Parts: sequence; C-alpha cells; structure tokens
Amino acid sequence: QIIIDSEEKDVNTTIAYQDNFESIDGISNSNHLLNVEQKHTVISLVYPKKQMGFILSILGVLLFITYIPMLYIINGDDRKETQCEEQKAGEENAFK
Repeated sequence: QIIIDSEEKDVNTTIAYQDNFESIDGISNSNHLLNVEQKHTVISLVYPKKQMGFILSILGVLLFITYIPMLYIINGDDRKETQCEEQKAGEENAFK
C-alpha cells in the first residue's frame, strides 16, 4: 500500500506509473509518472493474474518432475545397449 499526502490537488509524483496500481481517490498516468488528483491518496497494488500464474507455475514444475524420469527411462535403454556393444567389441578384440 502506498499513501501519498500532498499540499495541493493534481500533483505529478516521481513514482513510475504501473498498471497494477489501484485507488478510489483518482490516479492517472502522465508521462509514465503517477499523477494523483486528491491531497490524500491511498494506492493499492493488485495482481489480477496471480491465480493463473500460480497454477501455471505448479503445472510447469509437475511437468518437469515427470519429464526428467522419462528421459532417463528412454535414454537409459540406449545407454545399456551401447555399453553392451562396447563390451562385446572389447571382448572380440581381446580374443584376437
């Protein structure tokens, strides 16, 4: 929460305007700076997409957790075959 007290109405502040600022006292954007219309202004920070961001973050972590073991399962079979082929080739060279 941001509280701005000024001596006059319609004051251009040095605070950069953000689209997540919300106030019932009247605020506006002037040259990318916050313009307050009242002498006493209370500004709240709101995050309108917080719930969707949280859900997507959890989904991404869950997909990552399931993807990594699948890589080991798929690539693990290839590694075993490669190791077996290398062992066989080594054994054949040892008998020559």
